[in-house]
Amino acid sequence: MLIPNAENTIADIRKWHDYCLNLEHNDGKHKARLFSSIFGMSAENAEELPTAEQQRYTTESLQN
Repeated sequence: MLIPNAENTIADIRKWHDYCLNLEHNDGKHKARLFSSIFGMSAENAEELPTAEQQRYTTESLQN
């Protein structure tokens, strides 16, 4: 199953940079460690993540 209209998704880069990939954020640091260890992503390359996720959801099928 593909996510309908995934190509129209808007991802706020600040959420990725300041929260999900921020090793110093109280809540986000755990996600930042996960993204770093699994995907090699950090705040420095935060701009790439929303694009990669959007592309994934328009081309891969999702499993329950």
